[in-house]
This record gives sequence, structure tokens and C-alpha cells, in this order.
Amino acid sequence: MMKMLKFLGINILSLFFSTLSFADVSKAENIQSDYIDIDRVTAKQAYQFTRQDVEVVKKLIYSSLAILEQKSTIYRELAKLGKSFEGGENVPKKWSEPITSGGIRTRYIFREATAEQPEIWGIYGSYLKKRLRQKRWDYASIGIFVDDYGQATDFLDSDFEEFDLVFKEKVDPQSLSDYYRQTYTKGQCYMLYQFARFVGKEEYHFYFCVNQDNYDENAKYPNKWGSLVIELW
Repeated sequence: MMKMLKFLGINILSLFFSTLSFADVSKAENIQSDYIDIDRVTAKQAYQFTRQDVEVVKKLIYSSLAILEQKSTIYRELAKLGKSFEGGENVPKKWSEPITSGGIRTRYIFREATAEQPEIWGIYGSYLKKRLRQKRWDYASIGIFVDDYGQATDFLDSDFEEFDLVFKEKVDPQSLSDYYRQTYTKGQCYMLYQFARFVGKEEYHFYFCVNQDNYDENAKYPNKWGSLVIELW
């Protein structure tokens, strides 16, 4: 079974992004005629994720791994990703306290507005945390901020294979306690897939959530996953 996390069992990705300064987040309800938030896109209002969308998610995963594997820093990754990405380390109120959280985020346009259709936008991000080791990052949570439907992308099998993942198990989130279900899952998580990635002597675990609409019992991978947690094992 998966290793138990030793921090508050809450939706930490939501906590991180609740500090966003994007004016569009607070105004979205009042400007529906101009654009719609990606979290409004459900099975009844389907959006087909493109390869360009997938590449943005993969950039966040690669940047998160570079930070977790101590090959880079949050600020170096932000510089590499470009001006459309924001974030940094969250500095504690007390200067004597260590920095234990940070992240990378981008306001992403899924579909440009046309005369017939409004813009579709959302916020992709990676929340990073130093959980058990205050000297290094050992946790990342990746997905779309506010995603009640539970789909962040549409990976091909080859996208998963890029990360050299080894399948571990599938877990029904309902079998977990509320504490750990809220820690590992986000939105409509019908099934949780666990994979391992080995880098030298280190082992990283990947937890992908997939909603019920997109769950395929016979599929090798959770292609249309909604959220991802990566942790140093």
C-alpha cells in the first residue's frame, strides 16, 4: 500500500492556488459571456484536449521532477518555462522558520475566443512541499485549479512511458480514510493508479486520479487523468 503522508489531509493544491492574484478567477462568474473556466467543461460540454495542452502538463511534470530530484530549483525552472509561468517559494511570516512550500502555475488558454464561441481557460500548476525533509522538496501535486469534473489532460501511452514508470497497483479511493483520500485525490477521483519511478537509488511514486467517465478497466494507463501526486518514497 502507499506510504502515509504526514501532513494535513486537505486539498493542498487548492490551498496553494487560493492565494492567486489573477483577477479572472474572482470575476469568472460574472463574465460567462466572454469566456468560461475549464472547470465548467463536463461530459455535457466536452472539450477535446490537444497535444499542445498535453505538452504544457508534461512541462510541469518535468520541472517538478527536476526540483524533486535536486537537479534544479523552482526559480531556475520558472526561468526555463518562460514569462507565462509564475510562482516561487512561499516565504513564512517568521524569518526564522524554514521554507516548506512553493509552486509553479500558469494561466492557460485552452481555446481562443471566436465570434461563435467563448474562450476556455484554466490554471495549470504544481504545488511543491518539503514534508519530511526540510532541506529538500519531496512532494508535488499537479493538476488544474478548481476541476470538479476530474480531467486535466489526455495522455497517450507513450507520454507515460517517457517517465519510465513501473506499475504498482490501482486503489479504490473509497477504501482510504478521509484523511488520505483528501491527501491523494482531487475532484471526481474514481480510481487511483500508483506507479514507481527509479532514479539511481531513489524511488518516486506517482499517483494518478481518473474520474468514472474516463476510467477504463482494461487500459494500461489512466490516459485522461485529473490530478497527479509525485512523492519521494
